[in-house]
Amino acid sequence: MRYIVVIFLFLQGCAAGNHPLGPTVLAPTADSSPAFYTLTLKDTAKVRFNGLLGISAGKDGLHYILLDATGITLIEARIDIQGNVSQQRILGPLQKSGLPGYLAGALRRIFLEQPAPLPCEDHFLLTFCEERQPAGSGRKWLRTWPFTWWSLQYSDEAKNSREQSLVYRQFMTGITLYLRKSSS
Repeated sequence: MRYIVVIFLFLQGCAAGNHPLGPTVLAPTADSSPAFYTLTLKDTAKVRFNGLLGISAGKDGLHYILLDATGITLIEARIDIQGNVSQQRILGPLQKSGLPGYLAGALRRIFLEQPAPLPCEDHFLLTFCEERQPAGSGRKWLRTWPFTWWSLQYSDEAKNSREQSLVYRQFMTGITLYLRKSSS
C-alpha cells in the first residue's frame, strides 16, 4: 500500500505543469532590452556551474542564451507560449547532460508560469501558488501535500528591478538555481 501512495504522489508531481503560460511579472517586458543574470547552479552545497544568462521575453514566449565565464555560448533556446522548447544551439558536451532540459524547465516555471486564479490553483492534491509582496518580492511553489516539488523566491532589492534576485529549488533532486540580475 505504501508503494502505491508513493507512485501516486510521483505521478501527480510529473503531471504538474499545465498552467496558463505567458510572461509573468518577473519576465523582461517585450519592449525592454534583454535582461542579463549571473547564474549559479548548486547541487546540495557544491557549485556545479557559474555563468551568464541572457533573457528576452515577448508575447510569443521566452528566448535565452547561456554563456560560460569566458563568454562562449553554451545553450541558445526558445520557449514558446505553449511551453514547447526549441533548442537552437547546444555546445557539444552539454548535449548529453541534463542541463539544457533542467534550465528550460526552470526558466519556464520562473518566467512563464503563474497560477490561475492568483494566488493559488488546486488540482486534486496538487497546489500551485504565488504570493506577491508590495515591495516587489514574492514566492511561488508547487506542492503535493506534504511534498514540495519546487519553489521560487524572488526579490527586487531596488524597487526599479535593477537588483532582482531569484532562488529556484527542486527539493527532490537537491538542485538550487541562483539568478541575480546585472545592474547594467
